Amino acid sequence: MHKWARTAAEIAACADIEAGDEAFWKINDFFFKHQTTITVENITAETMNFIEQQPGMNPQGVSSCLAAHRGDSVIERDRLTAQKLGVSGTPTLFVNGAQVRGVTSTDSLVAVIDQAELGARRANRPDGENR
Repeated sequence: MHKWARTAAEIAACADIEAGDEAFWKINDFFFKHQTTITVENITAETMNFIEQQPGMNPQGVSSCLAAHRGDSVIERDRLTAQKLGVSGTPTLFVNGAQVRGVTSTDSLVAVIDQAELGARRANRPDGENR
């Protein structure tokens, strides 16, 4: 994990708790867009400035949530799920149960999906025929 990952997770969890999925994804997009300028020292201030400018977000609620560590249970649940599934980084995708790790090209991802679809079709043929 990078140095500000935990703080980012806490802020995103609190945004979700306070304002729902749309707020979570707005925060997520903010982190990706500003990942080269966000630091451990500025993440909270920069993100709170962003939240204050967003209609429907509750900056006071997010601050209160952060102070009370109300997002911790969400983060721990997700961490345990990732551990159970063998996920150690992002991006990680699952296609028909197969784990696809790291940055992958569109072509290679399409190939993985096509292969999974072919396997599913073969598994569902009553005669076991491979067409």
